[in-house]
Amino acid sequence: MAARVPERMRTVADAADDGLASRARAATITASPKGPMPINRQLVRVVLASLSTMLLPALAAAQEPKPAEPKQPEAKQLLRYTWKETNKVYLLYETRWVCTDPATSLDAKLQIWIELKITKVKGDIADATATYLRVLADSTVAGNQVVYDSQDKDRNKKSRLSQANTFPDALHELAGKSGTLKIDTRGQITANKLPKGITDPQIAALLGSESGPVFGLALVSLPKEPVGVGHKWPTPWTLAVGPSATVKLDVVNELTALDAKQAVCNQQVALTDKGDLALVDGAKSTGILDFANGFFAPGSRKVDLAFRGPVSAMGVTAAGNIAVSVSIIEPPPVDKKKGK
Repeated sequence: MAARVPERMRTVADAADDGLASRARAATITASPKGPMPINRQLVRVVLASLSTMLLPALAAAQEPKPAEPKQPEAKQLLRYTWKETNKVYLLYETRWVCTDPATSLDAKLQIWIELKITKVKGDIADATATYLRVLADSTVAGNQVVYDSQDKDRNKKSRLSQANTFPDALHELAGKSGTLKIDTRGQITANKLPKGITDPQIAALLGSESGPVFGLALVSLPKEPVGVGHKWPTPWTLAVGPSATVKLDVVNELTALDAKQAVCNQQVALTDKGDLALVDGAKSTGILDFANGFFAPGSRKVDLAFRGPVSAMGVTAAGNIAVSVSIIEPPPVDKKKGK
């Protein structure tokens, strides 16, 4: 008579035959002559309760939002120019006015190269000389071109600026002469004198005013108090554009970057008085103040302005465009033949 196989063991064999090896191993472990091993449910509850006690606080803490880190104070700095005796800065002033009216043909350009040299520093005020190194004028009126270059002595004998009726004759006398300025550490010009003997009102408006287009545009007027990135402050400008037009501008300066080496200032320009001239596409400029030399490095400062409106030439006023630009440049090349 064949031995009777216990029911529990038959279940294991059947599971193995079906290919469920894992279930077979599990069933074998629980098999015993006395039947399945009882599960201690109370022990399981105790273990689970202990785990919950340990894990739930950690899970809750992980889900809670982290407190915001304390906000760091904004980095601010007192921006100032550091004037040093014998420091030199080179400026290039450029302007061009073109009549767009077919009845009045005019295209006039003027360039002036200037050396600004600090001669004395006392407290917050620096004395400087402004030497006008070169004057270049090119004017075409009704198809007739007149060119004046202060470094080209032969051409000067053949042409006079007054022939074009667009430039003052006094520009002939400006090249090679020096005026004086007083500038504070915020970049504000407190005094400005033209070279001796230069009295022409057009040149005075161009070069001789404290907020004029050449020196007023070259310098960013710095704020009184320490500032951080994003700070804005206003500066008024008075600008001579063309032979006889003067406009007033509102300039908004903004500090856009600041670190241990430099400060970056952007400027946006708007017309104060809505007269005959209109500012074309707004106007923007940038300057990078280099703390190492206390001023703008060559190539790091340029202002470009463009206007649309009436332009006067040869006693006639017609529609036209006016452009004005001031930039800080590398020292101009020396003319070895003339020693300039």
